[in-house]
Amino acid sequence: MISRAQQHHGFTLIEMLVALALMGMIAVILITSLQIGGHTWQRVVHATSSTEDIAQAQEILRLRLSSLYPDNPAAANMNRPAFLVSNGASLEFTGVAPESTADGILRYRIAVSAGSGELEVRSWRDQEGHTDNLSSDSGQERLLSHVASMAVRFWLKPDATPGRWVDSWDSNQIPRVIRIDVVFNANDNRRWPPLYIEPRVDTPANCVFDVVSRRCRSGA
Repeated sequence: MISRAQQHHGFTLIEMLVALALMGMIAVILITSLQIGGHTWQRVVHATSSTEDIAQAQEILRLRLSSLYPDNPAAANMNRPAFLVSNGASLEFTGVAPESTADGILRYRIAVSAGSGELEVRSWRDQEGHTDNLSSDSGQERLLSHVASMAVRFWLKPDATPGRWVDSWDSNQIPRVIRIDVVFNANDNRRWPPLYIEPRVDTPANCVFDVVSRRCRSGA
Protein backbone atom coordinates (compact mmCIF):
# COMPACT_ATOMS: atom_id res chain seq x y z
CA MET A 1 0.00 0.00 0.00
CA ILE A 2 1.39 3.47 -0.99
CA SER A 3 1.56 6.00 1.86
CA ARG A 4 0.58 9.69 1.56
CA ALA A 5 4.25 10.73 1.77
CA GLN A 6 5.04 8.61 -1.22
CA GLN A 7 2.10 10.13 -3.18
CA HIS A 8 3.39 13.77 -2.74
CA HIS A 9 5.28 15.10 -5.79
CA GLY A 10 7.45 18.30 -6.11
CA PHE A 11 7.68 20.79 -8.99
CA THR A 12 8.98 19.46 -12.23
CA LEU A 13 11.99 21.00 -13.97
CA ILE A 14 9.78 22.53 -16.64
CA GLU A 15 7.55 24.21 -14.04
CA MET A 16 10.60 25.66 -12.30
CA LEU A 17 11.98 27.02 -15.58
CA VAL A 18 8.63 28.61 -16.48
CA ALA A 19 8.37 30.23 -13.04
CA LEU A 20 11.90 31.60 -13.27
CA ALA A 21 11.22 32.95 -16.77
CA LEU A 22 8.06 34.73 -15.57
CA MET A 23 9.91 36.22 -12.61
CA GLY A 24 12.67 37.41 -14.93
CA MET A 25 10.15 39.06 -17.26
CA ILE A 26 8.46 40.81 -14.34
CA ALA A 27 11.83 42.05 -13.05
CA VAL A 28 12.78 43.39 -16.49
CA ILE A 29 9.43 45.21 -16.79
CA LEU A 30 9.83 46.76 -13.34
CA ILE A 31 13.42 47.89 -13.98
CA THR A 32 12.48 49.35 -17.37
CA SER A 33 9.55 51.22 -15.83
CA LEU A 34 11.80 52.65 -13.13
CA GLN A 35 14.36 53.77 -15.73
CA ILE A 36 11.71 55.44 -17.88
CA GLY A 37 10.27 57.18 -14.82
CA GLY A 38 13.73 58.34 -13.75
CA HIS A 39 14.57 59.73 -17.19
CA THR A 40 11.20 61.48 -17.36
CA TRP A 41 11.75 63.01 -13.94
CA GLN A 42 15.22 64.23 -14.94
CA ARG A 43 13.82 65.85 -18.09
CA VAL A 44 11.06 67.54 -16.09
CA VAL A 45 13.56 68.83 -13.51
CA HIS A 46 15.91 70.05 -16.26
CA ALA A 47 13.10 71.79 -18.14
CA THR A 48 11.84 73.41 -14.93
CA SER A 49 15.34 74.60 -14.02
CA SER A 50 15.88 76.03 -17.53
CA THR A 51 12.53 77.84 -17.39
CA GLU A 52 13.38 79.30 -13.99
CA ASP A 53 16.80 80.46 -15.25
CA ILE A 54 15.23 82.25 -18.22
CA ALA A 55 12.51 83.81 -16.05
CA GLN A 56 15.12 85.04 -13.56
CA ALA A 57 17.28 86.49 -16.36
CA GLN A 58 14.29 88.33 -17.83
CA GLU A 59 13.36 89.70 -14.43
CA ILE A 60 16.89 91.06 -13.89
CA LEU A 61 16.87 92.71 -17.32
CA ARG A 62 13.44 94.17 -16.65
CA LEU A 63 14.56 95.64 -13.33
CA ARG A 64 17.73 97.14 -14.80
CA LEU A 65 16.12 98.64 -17.89
CA SER A 66 13.04 99.93 -16.10
CA SER A 67 15.35 102.18 -14.05
CA LEU A 68 16.78 104.11 -17.00
CA TYR A 69 18.12 107.46 -15.87
CA PRO A 70 18.30 110.03 -18.71
CA ASP A 71 20.94 112.72 -18.58
CA ASN A 72 20.09 116.38 -18.75
CA PRO A 73 21.05 117.31 -22.36
CA ALA A 74 21.79 120.89 -21.37
CA ALA A 75 24.19 119.90 -18.60
CA ALA A 76 25.67 116.76 -20.11
CA ASN A 77 29.29 116.61 -21.13
CA MET A 78 29.63 116.87 -24.90
CA ASN A 79 32.16 114.03 -24.87
CA ARG A 80 29.85 111.86 -22.85
CA PRO A 81 27.91 109.14 -24.68
CA ALA A 82 24.12 109.18 -24.74
CA PHE A 83 22.46 107.67 -21.71
CA LEU A 84 21.12 104.86 -23.93
CA VAL A 85 23.26 103.38 -26.73
CA SER A 86 22.67 100.19 -28.71
CA ASN A 87 23.88 98.69 -31.98
CA GLY A 88 21.17 96.04 -31.95
CA ALA A 89 23.41 93.31 -30.52
CA SER A 90 24.35 94.96 -27.21
CA LEU A 91 22.96 97.63 -24.95
CA GLU A 92 24.62 100.28 -22.80
CA PHE A 93 22.72 102.71 -20.60
CA THR A 94 22.75 104.80 -17.45
CA GLY A 95 20.45 103.73 -14.65
CA VAL A 96 19.79 103.83 -10.94
CA ALA A 97 21.77 101.31 -8.89
CA PRO A 98 19.88 98.48 -7.17
CA GLU A 99 18.50 99.24 -3.73
CA SER A 100 20.97 96.80 -2.19
CA THR A 101 23.84 99.17 -3.06
CA ALA A 102 24.58 102.82 -2.43
CA ASP A 103 26.36 103.63 -5.67
CA GLY A 104 23.67 106.02 -6.92
CA ILE A 105 23.91 106.10 -10.71
CA LEU A 106 25.58 103.27 -12.61
CA ARG A 107 26.47 102.61 -16.21
CA TYR A 108 25.28 99.22 -17.46
CA ARG A 109 26.23 97.11 -20.44
CA ILE A 110 24.19 94.08 -21.53
CA ALA A 111 25.83 91.83 -24.12
CA VAL A 112 26.75 88.26 -25.03
CA SER A 113 30.37 87.44 -24.28
CA ALA A 114 32.13 86.43 -27.48
CA GLY A 115 34.44 84.02 -25.71
CA SER A 116 32.15 82.18 -23.31
CA GLY A 117 28.77 82.67 -24.98
CA GLU A 118 27.26 84.00 -21.74
CA LEU A 119 24.64 86.71 -21.46
CA GLU A 120 26.15 89.20 -19.03
CA VAL A 121 25.26 92.46 -17.33
CA ARG A 122 28.26 94.62 -16.45
CA SER A 123 27.98 97.73 -14.30
CA TRP A 124 30.35 100.44 -13.14
CA ARG A 125 30.13 103.86 -11.54
CA ASP A 126 29.07 106.51 -13.99
CA GLN A 127 31.33 109.37 -12.94
CA GLU A 128 32.27 112.30 -15.15
CA GLY A 129 31.27 110.45 -18.27
CA HIS A 130 33.80 107.64 -17.85
CA THR A 131 32.67 104.45 -19.57
CA ASP A 132 35.44 102.05 -18.60
CA ASN A 133 33.60 98.85 -17.76
CA LEU A 134 36.89 97.12 -16.91
CA SER A 135 37.66 99.36 -13.97
CA SER A 136 38.32 97.95 -10.53
CA ASP A 137 34.89 98.93 -9.22
CA SER A 138 32.97 97.25 -12.02
CA GLY A 139 30.44 94.50 -11.33
CA GLN A 140 29.32 91.57 -13.41
CA GLU A 141 26.19 89.39 -13.47
CA ARG A 142 26.14 86.21 -15.55
CA LEU A 143 22.54 85.55 -16.53
CA LEU A 144 22.56 82.67 -19.02
CA SER A 145 25.09 80.40 -20.71
CA HIS A 146 25.22 78.80 -24.19
CA VAL A 147 23.78 81.93 -25.81
CA ALA A 148 24.39 82.40 -29.53
CA SER A 149 23.14 85.98 -29.94
CA MET A 150 20.99 88.77 -28.55
CA ALA A 151 18.87 91.22 -30.54
CA VAL A 152 17.61 94.52 -29.14
CA ARG A 153 14.93 96.63 -30.80
CA PHE A 154 13.26 99.89 -29.82
CA TRP A 155 9.73 101.17 -30.42
CA LEU A 156 10.03 104.69 -31.79
CA LYS A 157 6.88 106.78 -31.95
CA PRO A 158 7.28 110.52 -32.35
CA ASP A 159 4.17 112.58 -31.68
CA ALA A 160 1.47 112.39 -34.35
CA THR A 161 3.40 109.82 -36.41
CA PRO A 162 3.02 106.05 -36.77
CA GLY A 163 5.31 104.04 -34.55
CA ARG A 164 8.00 101.72 -35.85
CA TRP A 165 10.70 99.38 -34.59
CA VAL A 166 14.35 100.44 -34.94
CA ASP A 167 17.43 98.24 -34.51
CA SER A 168 19.79 100.81 -32.97
CA TRP A 169 19.68 103.71 -30.54
CA ASP A 170 22.00 106.59 -29.70
CA SER A 171 19.96 109.31 -28.10
CA ASN A 172 19.06 110.92 -24.80
CA GLN A 173 15.42 110.31 -25.65
CA ILE A 174 13.56 107.45 -23.99
CA PRO A 175 12.08 104.73 -26.24
CA ARG A 176 8.48 103.77 -25.63
CA VAL A 177 9.27 100.04 -25.47
CA ILE A 178 12.45 97.95 -25.56
CA ARG A 179 12.33 94.40 -26.93
CA ILE A 180 15.05 91.83 -26.23
CA ASP A 181 15.32 88.49 -28.02
CA VAL A 182 17.88 85.82 -27.16
CA VAL A 183 18.86 82.87 -29.36
CA PHE A 184 20.53 79.85 -27.78
CA ASN A 185 23.06 77.54 -29.40
CA ALA A 186 21.86 75.06 -32.02
CA ASN A 187 22.09 72.07 -29.67
CA ASP A 188 20.20 73.88 -26.89
CA ASN A 189 16.45 73.24 -26.74
CA ARG A 190 15.66 76.25 -24.56
CA ARG A 191 13.35 78.92 -25.92
CA TRP A 192 13.40 82.60 -24.96
CA PRO A 193 9.96 84.26 -24.81
CA PRO A 194 10.10 87.78 -26.31
CA LEU A 195 10.83 90.28 -23.54
CA TYR A 196 9.13 93.69 -23.73
CA ILE A 197 10.20 96.39 -21.29
CA GLU A 198 8.58 99.77 -20.85
CA PRO A 199 11.02 102.16 -19.14
CA ARG A 200 9.65 103.79 -16.01
CA VAL A 201 11.29 107.15 -15.42
CA ASP A 202 9.91 108.87 -12.32
CA THR A 203 12.96 111.01 -11.43
CA PRO A 204 13.77 114.39 -12.98
CA ALA A 205 16.76 114.11 -15.30
CA ASN A 206 18.39 117.27 -13.92
CA CYS A 207 18.21 116.38 -10.24
CA VAL A 208 21.12 115.90 -7.84
CA PHE A 209 20.81 112.29 -6.77
CA ASP A 210 21.18 111.54 -3.05
CA VAL A 211 22.50 108.00 -2.51
CA VAL A 212 21.30 107.98 1.11
CA SER A 213 17.66 108.94 0.61
CA ARG A 214 17.70 107.64 -3.00
CA ARG A 215 15.85 110.79 -4.03
CA CYS A 216 16.61 114.10 -5.68
CA ARG A 217 18.04 116.79 -3.40
CA SER A 218 16.91 119.55 -5.76
CA GLY A 219 15.39 120.12 -9.15
CA ALA A 220 18.20 122.20 -10.54
